Amino acid sequence: MNKIGILLSLSVAAIFSVSVAFAASKQYQALAVQLVGEAKAALTAKKSDKADTLANLALTADPSNAAAYVVKARAQEAKGNSEQSLRLVTTGLDIEPNNVAALDFQGTVALKLDNLEQVETTLKNLQTVCGDKCPETGKLKTALAKAQTEKTKKPKKQDK
Repeated sequence: MNKIGILLSLSVAAIFSVSVAFAASKQYQALAVQLVGEAKAALTAKKSDKADTLANLALTADPSNAAAYVVKARAQEAKGNSEQSLRLVTTGLDIEPNNVAALDFQGTVALKLDNLEQVETTLKNLQTVCGDKCPETGKLKTALAKAQTEKTKKPKKQDK
């Protein structure tokens, strides 16, 4: 076989392998979407362990699925793991930064953890995405102001 024939064969093989990989990727993405839906249903049914497992499977199928990180964060929060929940929702927002529901959840968890710096950052991100038009912005702004007021009212611990 001459050089042109070899190059042509390699090119066809490369194109074929890329298209097969792309098709498999689409299948895994679809599977991840399905698993996220099942995880959301499990959360609604108050089955946080099952939701967490389904979210793990979704992330295995498609590690770039932002919704899978968010639903896993909600499952972790339901299990009482707020710090892990905050890390997971933040990862989901790194992938899909304009997700208003995820921003709202991030703000709620950060408030619970008394992480007011994160709440301020989340509020700025919400304002960038939807301004004061969405109710999540107003809710988080009010909750942050209340938390800041309460924090200033708390007596400071003195060293002994």
